Amino acid sequence: MDSNLLQHFARAYRLLQVVSRDFSSIDSPILVRLLVVLREQQTTLYQAILLLQQSHTDKEDLRYYIEVIYRDEEARDPLFRAWVRNVIWMGLESRESTKAKKSIMKQIRRELLQAVPYVEELYGKQETRYIIPPLMRKNGGM
Repeated sequence: MDSNLLQHFARAYRLLQVVSRDFSSIDSPILVRLLVVLREQQTTLYQAILLLQQSHTDKEDLRYYIEVIYRDEEARDPLFRAWVRNVIWMGLESRESTKAKKSIMKQIRRELLQAVPYVEELYGKQETRYIIPPLMRKNGGM
């Protein structure tokens, strides 16, 4: 399959591994929801990477994983912003730690945005409309 798509997904997966380990054990409803989305996105990226590494990939199976990855990204972004506001307001984490997580989350989003043209190449622009959410597609998501 597409090695560029594989590279972007692999980098996003590694970044998700780093950021997932770095959350404190503070039990807040926002963090619980955020961690569920992060775990699902990480697991799904892993499955997509495994499919992309095969010589004969079923495009429909891959499509399912790509849909989940981008829907999770769409859900993760507002949850993460709410978590940042919560942490700052309650003073639960240092600003440096929060900034580091923000930076990693931006890098994950950037990797997924950079993968959009390769998804379009694989499925066509018309079909990609049903795979990737509009805000992530429009002008490279920016």
